[in-house]
Amino acid sequence: QIKKKYENAIKLLWANKYEEAEKQLIQLKSIKPKDLMPNIQYWLGEVYYAKKNFQQAVIEFGEGFKNYPDSIKGPDNLLKLGLSFSNLNQKNEACSAFFELEIKYKNSGKNVLERSQEERKKLNCPKE
Repeated sequence: QIKKKYENAIKLLWANKYEEAEKQLIQLKSIKPKDLMPNIQYWLGEVYYAKKNFQQAVIEFGEGFKNYPDSIKGPDNLLKLGLSFSNLNQKNEACSAFFELEIKYKNSGKNVLERSQEERKKLNCPKE
Protein backbone atom coordinates (compact mmCIF):
# COMPACT_ATOMS: atom_id res chain seq x y z
CA GLN A 1 0.00 0.00 0.00
CA ILE A 2 2.67 2.48 1.03
CA LYS A 3 5.01 1.24 -1.67
CA LYS A 4 2.26 1.81 -4.25
CA LYS A 5 1.65 5.31 -2.95
CA TYR A 6 5.35 6.03 -3.17
CA GLU A 7 5.60 4.75 -6.74
CA ASN A 8 2.58 6.82 -7.66
CA ALA A 9 4.14 9.96 -6.18
CA ILE A 10 7.27 9.42 -8.30
CA LYS A 11 5.10 8.92 -11.40
CA LEU A 12 3.38 12.23 -10.68
CA LEU A 13 6.76 13.92 -10.36
CA TRP A 14 7.92 12.51 -13.70
CA ALA A 15 4.64 13.71 -15.24
CA ASN A 16 5.44 17.23 -13.98
CA LYS A 17 2.45 17.12 -11.64
CA TYR A 18 4.45 18.75 -8.90
CA GLU A 19 1.63 19.89 -6.63
CA GLU A 20 0.17 16.39 -6.45
CA ALA A 21 3.57 14.74 -6.08
CA GLU A 22 4.42 17.16 -3.28
CA LYS A 23 1.17 16.39 -1.45
CA GLN A 24 1.68 12.64 -1.67
CA LEU A 25 5.34 12.76 -0.63
CA ILE A 26 4.56 14.97 2.37
CA GLN A 27 1.83 12.54 3.34
CA LEU A 28 4.23 9.60 3.01
CA LYS A 29 6.88 11.46 4.97
CA SER A 30 4.45 11.86 7.87
CA ILE A 31 3.92 8.07 7.91
CA LYS A 32 7.72 7.57 8.06
CA PRO A 33 8.05 4.18 6.30
CA LYS A 34 11.54 3.25 7.46
CA ASP A 35 12.80 1.59 4.28
CA LEU A 36 11.51 4.36 2.01
CA MET A 37 12.35 7.46 4.04
CA PRO A 38 15.69 8.28 2.37
CA ASN A 39 13.99 8.11 -1.03
CA ILE A 40 10.88 10.01 0.02
CA GLN A 41 13.08 12.74 1.46
CA TYR A 42 15.19 12.94 -1.68
CA TRP A 43 12.25 13.08 -4.09
CA LEU A 44 10.59 15.75 -2.00
CA GLY A 45 13.71 17.81 -2.56
CA GLU A 46 13.45 17.06 -6.28
CA VAL A 47 9.86 18.34 -6.35
CA TYR A 48 10.92 21.71 -4.93
CA TYR A 49 13.96 21.79 -7.20
CA ALA A 50 11.73 21.18 -10.22
CA LYS A 51 9.41 23.97 -9.05
CA LYS A 52 12.47 26.23 -8.73
CA ASN A 53 11.76 26.64 -5.03
CA PHE A 54 15.45 26.34 -4.24
CA GLN A 55 15.06 27.63 -0.69
CA GLN A 56 12.84 24.68 0.18
CA ALA A 57 14.98 22.31 -1.90
CA VAL A 58 17.97 23.26 0.25
CA ILE A 59 15.98 22.35 3.36
CA GLU A 60 14.82 18.97 2.00
CA PHE A 61 18.14 17.88 0.45
CA GLY A 62 19.94 19.07 3.56
CA GLU A 63 17.63 17.02 5.75
CA GLY A 64 18.09 14.01 3.50
CA PHE A 65 21.84 14.29 3.69
CA LYS A 66 21.86 14.86 7.44
CA ASN A 67 19.44 12.06 8.33
CA TYR A 68 20.43 9.44 5.75
CA PRO A 69 24.07 10.07 4.84
CA ASP A 70 24.71 6.38 4.17
CA SER A 71 21.65 5.73 2.05
CA ILE A 72 21.85 5.17 -1.67
CA LYS A 73 20.59 8.76 -2.07
CA GLY A 74 23.42 10.28 0.01
CA PRO A 75 25.57 11.48 -2.90
CA ASP A 76 22.52 12.66 -4.87
CA ASN A 77 21.27 14.66 -1.91
CA LEU A 78 24.61 16.40 -1.59
CA LEU A 79 24.87 17.08 -5.32
CA LYS A 80 21.39 18.55 -5.43
CA LEU A 81 22.05 20.51 -2.25
CA GLY A 82 25.04 22.09 -3.98
CA LEU A 83 23.01 22.83 -7.11
CA SER A 84 20.23 24.37 -5.04
CA PHE A 85 22.72 26.64 -3.26
CA SER A 86 24.21 27.51 -6.63
CA ASN A 87 20.77 28.53 -7.93
CA LEU A 88 20.41 30.79 -4.89
CA ASN A 89 23.81 32.36 -5.69
CA GLN A 90 25.18 31.04 -2.41
CA LYS A 91 28.54 30.17 -3.86
CA ASN A 92 30.40 29.28 -0.67
CA GLU A 93 27.70 26.88 0.48
CA ALA A 94 27.52 25.33 -2.99
CA CYS A 95 31.30 24.88 -3.14
CA SER A 96 31.30 23.30 0.34
CA ALA A 97 28.61 20.81 -0.66
CA PHE A 98 30.46 19.78 -3.84
CA PHE A 99 33.75 19.55 -1.98
CA GLU A 100 32.21 17.39 0.74
CA LEU A 101 30.56 15.19 -1.88
CA GLU A 102 33.86 14.48 -3.61
CA ILE A 103 35.54 13.57 -0.32
CA LYS A 104 32.78 11.71 1.50
CA TYR A 105 31.46 9.85 -1.54
CA LYS A 106 34.57 9.48 -3.66
CA ASN A 107 33.35 6.01 -4.66
CA SER A 108 29.90 7.11 -5.75
CA GLY A 109 28.61 7.04 -9.31
CA LYS A 110 30.82 8.59 -11.95
CA ASN A 111 28.02 10.82 -13.25
CA VAL A 112 27.48 12.33 -9.78
CA LEU A 113 31.18 13.03 -9.26
CA GLU A 114 31.64 14.44 -12.75
CA ARG A 115 28.67 16.76 -12.34
CA SER A 116 30.05 17.96 -9.02
CA GLN A 117 33.46 18.67 -10.53
CA GLU A 118 31.87 20.51 -13.46
CA GLU A 119 29.85 22.68 -11.09
CA ARG A 120 32.90 23.44 -8.98
CA LYS A 121 34.75 24.59 -12.10
CA LYS A 122 31.78 26.67 -13.20
CA LEU A 123 31.59 28.36 -9.81
CA ASN A 124 35.35 28.72 -9.70
CA CYS A 125 35.41 27.13 -6.26
CA PRO A 126 38.58 27.29 -4.20
CA LYS A 127 40.61 24.06 -4.22
CA GLU A 128 39.94 23.32 -0.54
